[in-house]
Formats: sequence, structure tokens, C-alpha cells
Amino acid sequence: MSSIEELKKKFDAIASINAPPDFIAGQEELMKLAVEVGKSDLSQAEKDFFFEHLKKECLADDGRVSREEFEALIGKIEKGRKGK
Repeated sequence: MSSIEELKKKFDAIASINAPPDFIAGQEELMKLAVEVGKSDLSQAEKDFFFEHLKKECLADDGRVSREEFEALIGKIEKGRKGK
């Protein structure tokens, strides 16, 4: 299981590349991290903290994704939240 510090480092690393030309790769990594967080043994409050930040990172797309794509990303994050 990942510690909260390891997850923070991963999030920061992904957020730093989550921009063109690596935006799609960044989004894919965010989804993987969402699943990892959902399956982790972090407290629910810690998981919620990460999911809020993941959502904000997806939202900070500057028009790089359509609303439909954004909704799909949020759906994946919610699945990750449930550990699926």
C-alpha cells in the first residue's frame, strides 16, 4: 500500500506533466493514481483530499478536453474512489 507521502509525490509529478503535449498521458496517469488511492489503506478523509485534488487537476485543463471527456474522467475518479 502507498503512504500518503508517496501518493502526494506521485500527484505532484503527474501534475507537472499534465499539460500539452503530455496532457493525455497526464490524464491517464491521474486515472491510475485515482484507482491506487481508492484501493489504498488511507483514511476516508485522506482519500477525499486526494480525489478533490485529482478533480481540480482534471478541471484545470484550459479547454484541452471537452465537457464530455471531463465527465468521463470524473466518472473514472469516482470509480477509483470506490476502489474499483
